[in-house]
Amino acid sequence: SWKSCQFVRLFGLSGYYRVRDAATGSIVLSQQLPSGDICVEAHDVPSIGYRTYYLESLSQPAAKPVVHDEELHSPFFQVELNSASGAINRIIDLRTHRVIVNPASGGMVGVLETAPKSAATTAVSGPVKIQHVRGPLFDYVVIDRLGSAWRSTVIALPQDRPEIDLTETLDRSKMPFVPNKQQGI
Repeated sequence: SWKSCQFVRLFGLSGYYRVRDAATGSIVLSQQLPSGDICVEAHDVPSIGYRTYYLESLSQPAAKPVVHDEELHSPFFQVELNSASGAINRIIDLRTHRVIVNPASGGMVGVLETAPKSAATTAVSGPVKIQHVRGPLFDYVVIDRLGSAWRSTVIALPQDRPEIDLTETLDRSKMPFVPNKQQGI
C-alpha cells in the first residue's frame, strides 16, 4: 500500500491557527492565504484510510509573511509581475537560468487578449490590488482587477516542487459581445 503527500486547503476559517499531526504530535508546515484559508502539507496519508490533524488556535499569526513586491520566488522559478495590471512580465527557470516566458520575445502567459488576432492587452478598467504572501509552502499572490473582465489571477509557486499554479477568473458580464459566425451547408 502506497502513501500520499499533498497539499490540503482548509476553507472558511477565521483567525490564526497552527496545525498539529495527531499521530506524531509534531507541528506541520502550514500557510495562511490572503482569503484566510489554510494550506497544509499532509504527509504519509495511506491510500486506503486517513490521517488526522488538529487545528490549534493562535492569538496572532505565527509570522508576518506579507510582502510588497512584484516578484514570486521558489527554488525553481522566478515570476515577475507588472504592478499596474498584474500581468506576468517574465518567468525565469532558476535551474537552467533561462527566461521561459518573456512578452518582449513574443511569449505570453497571464495576459488577456481582448480581440481575435489583436495584440494582447494588459489594460484594465479599474484599480489593481495585489496581495502577496510568502510562506513555507508557497510564494502566493492574488491579483484583483475590480471593474474588469479580467477579474482575478492567483499564482502559487510551491517551494518543494517545480510547478507554477496559475488560475485566471474572467467576468463574463464585462466581456464584449462576439457574434457567433454561422456556417453555411
